[in-house]
Amino acid sequence: MIFCGVAWLATLGLPFAKLVILDLMLYGTSLFLEFIALIVLRIREPRLERPFRIPGGMLGICLLAAPPTALMIAAFVRNAHEALYGVPALLVGAVVVALGPLLYVATGRHRQVPAA
Repeated sequence: MIFCGVAWLATLGLPFAKLVILDLMLYGTSLFLEFIALIVLRIREPRLERPFRIPGGMLGICLLAAPPTALMIAAFVRNAHEALYGVPALLVGAVVVALGPLLYVATGRHRQVPAA
């Protein structure tokens, strides 16, 4: 939470339009990661009991994920020229996204076994 707060604090000097773009890009990236997690879970645990199943199996999931993913990619391409404090925004975004798995592994949380 502190890291997130410091990151948003760094954006206080940005114009509102850039803040909206940044927020939508972060949301789009998290949505894309959710789609990846959904596909991976369906591949690893195909028989897992679920309260809701997306109709159509893997094809249904891909058809569901394709339009928002295409819009997100289009938004990234359209805003590729944007910069945050002189640094390309896509580079800043890539670093932030890469920090997630690195911090996950660095903190050792991947080794924790949930209590039964």
